[in-house]
Formats: sequence, C-alpha cells, structure tokens
Amino acid sequence: MGLMTLTGGSRPGSRVVAADHVSLRRNNLSVVLRHVRELGPRSRARIAADTGLNKATVSSLVAELVERGLLREGLADSTRALGRPGQLVELDGSGNAGGGGGAGADRAAEHGADACDDLAR
Repeated sequence: MGLMTLTGGSRPGSRVVAADHVSLRRNNLSVVLRHVRELGPRSRARIAADTGLNKATVSSLVAELVERGLLREGLADSTRALGRPGQLVELDGSGNAGGGGGAGADRAAEHGADACDDLAR
C-alpha cells in the first residue's frame, strides 16, 4: 500500500510526515486503547467524538483490540435519553492483556499501557 502524507499544518515550512497505513493504524489503535484506559468504559460513538476518529474507523479498531484481548464488550450505555443505547467498550482483564487468571482491570491497564507502547512502534 502507498504512503499517506500527514501535514503538521498549512503554514509554509510546516513539517510533512510520511506514514504508511500500518503505522497509522498502529497509532490509532494506541489512541483508542489509551482513551479507554484513561477515561473508562465508553461507547464507540463517544470514543469517535472524543478522539476525532471516524466512527467506522473506531469500530474497526475496537474489533481488533477485542480480538487481541485488550478490550471487551461491556454493558449498554444507559446514560443516553434518546435512541438505541451504545455498547460500552472496556479494558479486558481476563484475556491476553491481563495475563489470564482473572488478573482484573488494574492488570489489564498495566498490560494495556505496554500494548499501547508496542502498538505505537
């Protein structure tokens, strides 16, 4: 896949950074995981609104993080007054991220932080 060009601004002399699709996706995975780790369970729509990522992109990223055992589907978001409630996404403390054995959310957060760093590389 070709390189994507990201710009640091529209001013003359601003830096232009080339990023391939894999690097960009890795960075976005890290953004989503850190967001959930720092702010707690969120719906995909809320993650998209908070991070500025496209909703479809967030859904794809969350699916990958769930598959990797770093996030899991939680309860429905009952804070919405109108419309269908969104499914909350939260850290997974039982799978690959937590080291197994019911390590819990704190351990998942530790491993999630490591995974964020690994994903961003």
